Amino acid sequence: MRRALLFCLLAGCSYHWGPPPSLPLVSVPYIAGDREGTLTTELIHALAVSGVAQVGNEASYVLEARIVSQESETIGALDGEDAEERMRWKVEVALRDAKSGEAVFGPTEIEASIDYDYLSGKELAHAGEISSFSLGQLGIRTEAKRAATPGMEAEVARKIVDLLFRSWYIE
Repeated sequence: MRRALLFCLLAGCSYHWGPPPSLPLVSVPYIAGDREGTLTTELIHALAVSGVAQVGNEASYVLEARIVSQESETIGALDGEDAEERMRWKVEVALRDAKSGEAVFGPTEIEASIDYDYLSGKELAHAGEISSFSLGQLGIRTEAKRAATPGMEAEVARKIVDLLFRSWYIE
């Protein structure tokens, strides 16, 4: 009975599963400089679940992006040894009409950063005595950076989707 009532209510109010047909269709080609394709994958996912646009190959628009720079800088030390870094990425983004190639917006550069910490030197010998202020990626430097990268990719993808939203629906 409850299922029947739910069905009637949803059918009666013209509710439809899936995105509205009026959302623009965007193609997201491989991001230049994304060696493993993980940023491209994250951007496609973020765009698909955002409700800003649909993602597909036969699209009206092409969202182009390229990684301009990826840098890390030391922002903290413990007992005189580096122990915390900030990863910074710059990504250039442009939205183009798929047929004409004309720019709808961009190219525009966005920046994102994320902090991570790691064990070094004396800390490796005393790994059981870690500070409660740790950012959570503790390990050797390369492993901590690798653990922080998905968070950076998610932040970059979120900023690109926000930029797309603002260009279509706000400005």
